[in-house]
Amino acid sequence: TALVLFYGGKLAMEGQIQAPSLLSFVFYLQTLNSNFSTLGDFYTNMVKALGAAARVWQLIERDPQMPLEPDMPAEMEKLTGALRLRDVHF
Repeated sequence: TALVLFYGGKLAMEGQIQAPSLLSFVFYLQTLNSNFSTLGDFYTNMVKALGAAARVWQLIERDPQMPLEPDMPAEMEKLTGALRLRDVHF
């Protein structure tokens, strides 16, 4: 961008192009640069998402460390007793 401004300013001072045309070209160049930057960010985010999805599938497909057996009760028995919290601060 600096090179475009330098060379375009030189051409504008020599009268070969008009200053508004140079300004429009610089704005178009900035817009194009911004679009390519956004495209790069999109690609980076897609690669991150694919990596995260692969990890999620690994976790879904793994065997549990504690296998569930068919004769295990579906619900826990009702517990009785008291729970006391000491020196708990938030």
